[in-house]
Amino acid sequence: MISDIAVLAKIEIIRASDGAMVARGDMGMGAQVPLEQVPSIQQKVVQLCRQLNKPVIVASQLLESMIEYPTLTRAEVADVSEAVRQHADALMLSGESAMGRYPEKALSVLRSVSLRIEKWWREEKRHETLELQGVSSSFSDKISEEICNSTAKMANGLGADAVFCFHEDWPHGLPALTMPS
Repeated sequence: MISDIAVLAKIEIIRASDGAMVARGDMGMGAQVPLEQVPSIQQKVVQLCRQLNKPVIVASQLLESMIEYPTLTRAEVADVSEAVRQHADALMLSGESAMGRYPEKALSVLRSVSLRIEKWWREEKRHETLELQGVSSSFSDKISEEICNSTAKMANGLGADAVFCFHEDWPHGLPALTMPS
């Protein structure tokens, strides 16, 4: 039976991809992955993507209770907060917005919690920057990575609210991966 076949993603797949999605709902279904392992797998995938300079999306069941109810649970607040603290590039609602009774409110809550955690991060870790890990193979890509790392440090040091980068040859999204405060 096809559902009995286990699929293991290797690091090489993430290296060859443009990014990754942590589909938590799919992981926790059936016997594929025990539910108690989903948070540690999420953290490992997010860390790996950060190390490889790949964008990563955390998806599924972030605000699952809001499919039926207008308020979220404390556990869901902690869950969203953890994904933001892990430096996921995006959080994605699925059932909450596709078939939920409160899709706009779910999105508003996700945004509010995410912004609050990001603000806390900026205030507490103002001068810490996530440096690009130097996995590029070409010399020109390595130069781009170093420019991004330096730009993030400078933005943090100056207390800049935004950094704008215009260059047609840079890898898509590379400056954002350093996550300047």
